[in-house]
Amino acid sequence: MGDGHAPLWWLVRIPPHWLFGTLSPIRTSPLSFEAPEHWLSFSAPENWYTLRYPPSWSVTTGDTETTFTPPDGEQSLIVTCHWREQPLGLSDEVNLLLQDQLAGFRASTPDQSIPARYPAVRLQGSVPGSRCRWWERWFGLGPRVPLVSWVIHLGRLTLLGRLLQLGEPDPERTAIVNKILQTVELSRQPADPPAVFERRVLALAQEKFPNLPSALADRFQLTLGGSTVNLLNFYRAYSSAPRKFEEILVPALTTVVQMQHRDRTADAPPLEAVRERIMPMLYPVQTWTSQLPQFAAEPWIAGLTVLYVVDEAEAYWFIPEDLMSRWEISQDELHTLAIENLERYWREREMELTGLQIADNILMLLPRQTDAYNTVRLLSPSFRQRMQEELGAEFVVGVPGRDYFVAAGIGHPEVLDRLQHLVLSEFGRIDHPLSDRLLLVSSDGVSEFVPSES
Repeated sequence: MGDGHAPLWWLVRIPPHWLFGTLSPIRTSPLSFEAPEHWLSFSAPENWYTLRYPPSWSVTTGDTETTFTPPDGEQSLIVTCHWREQPLGLSDEVNLLLQDQLAGFRASTPDQSIPARYPAVRLQGSVPGSRCRWWERWFGLGPRVPLVSWVIHLGRLTLLGRLLQLGEPDPERTAIVNKILQTVELSRQPADPPAVFERRVLALAQEKFPNLPSALADRFQLTLGGSTVNLLNFYRAYSSAPRKFEEILVPALTTVVQMQHRDRTADAPPLEAVRERIMPMLYPVQTWTSQLPQFAAEPWIAGLTVLYVVDEAEAYWFIPEDLMSRWEISQDELHTLAIENLERYWREREMELTGLQIADNILMLLPRQTDAYNTVRLLSPSFRQRMQEELGAEFVVGVPGRDYFVAAGIGHPEVLDRLQHLVLSEFGRIDHPLSDRLLLVSSDGVSEFVPSES
């Protein structure tokens, strides 16, 4: 802490290997292979599984599969995981995979069990190549590609790992993938997939609010009375705590019902009644332009924009542009007022941070508790100054979500690599995602971080 300052946050220092573990652990059996401490953790978007992998490998997440690619870019591991409402046994799951994702598979060795805490099997053989004609696939003719597959099963979940060997089979690569898949941890109480989740939300809305019309809409949305609710953030919260379905959804739907009939322009309170509760809020530019275009906003950096909200006890509401005319306040005045309130907000609320420390140097900081105004504090000059007292005059910040940021000094490249990994692993699966880009804080303010600058 800087000299002469009262402690405005509590700093909890923890060992590095704790910080770089998964941030949202799930309850599973112990690992059957003890991964090296420096291996990174990956959590599936639905929290159905986690695994560990070498830090030199890259990860690409698609709609239905995740690809783990080694440094040479060859022989990637492709992982898919599916949920079944009525669980089957391992052998039945394998037979279904042979008719679908492993269609045309021809074994070259007998099926092999692998050391794991769950029923699992390794299949080694070949599949039709991408250049096979349809009739060649039909009769099992044409060029084939070597394939090693692993099937791991627990309850409603079945994980399939595929190693396509486009060149000569590499036993060493197969051994590494085998170790990666031995670190798989499957959730014993997996979250429902999105399609099942939205049906449950609709049933819950109809049960709790039978007098309001409700229906499912496109793009993972629910219409309830006169409101349209995006279910994505609620699903992310639910997938981290499947047992808390109603605990998460009932308060959210209740807030929607309470607020939906209020016309903020006609019934909004006078400016003086809410002046001290006007706050800035960061959102992706794409979200603003596609879903919130009628609300006051100011573009910021790294694909983010600043919107303005009125803070309520259990929620906040956005300030429409036409309400500014009624209040007789300009965009610049609104922004200045919001920043003044933000300055007061963070000074009045202690912030507990987790820190990575080596010797007397604090290398990385991130909040221990979620708060809707955590990341937006970066708009506060005094907050940035206090962070600089801990991390140095220049530091890098990842802002994967509204409630969560992670900051590190720029003097340690290996720490920045881990910071980038944390951001990429958390962005897109936590509530209210913001950006997978990194920011640079310096004496000049905040800008987008370009690695060459360090």
